[in-house]
Amino acid sequence: MVAVRRAGGGDWAAIGQVGGESWHAAYRGPLRRGHRRGTRPGREALGRGFAAQPGHSPLVAVSAGTVIGFAAFGPERLPRTGVASEDPQAESYAIHVPPQHWSAGAGRALLRQVVAECRASRYGSIGLWVLEGNARACRFY
Repeated sequence: MVAVRRAGGGDWAAIGQVGGESWHAAYRGPLRRGHRRGTRPGREALGRGFAAQPGHSPLVAVSAGTVIGFAAFGPERLPRTGVASEDPQAESYAIHVPPQHWSAGAGRALLRQVVAECRASRYGSIGLWVLEGNARACRFY
């Protein structure tokens, strides 16, 4: 069973590991090998960075006491042009689950919680970015 909770200070190393494994598996083809290698050191800092910014909300998916995924969301970083809404817009910054936990419900549980929290925060809509070539992510969303 997968539980979703707010990320805490003891989760940053696990978020770094999960994010790195997920990123490298998802972008094996779309990104050059050298670029993927260059992303590894910053993953733990990424989780800390999301937590340090007002309005950003990292979540973790936990199974059997182990972090098996994470999600981060908050205010939209690049406002969309032509969107007529008085409600603030949210953005899903990241949902990462490593390949050994794909199709086990962690990603769906994280996405459901992101949507629920965005609704509760009165966001008018949620946007996200997916790199071209990430067919698995496109199918998921």
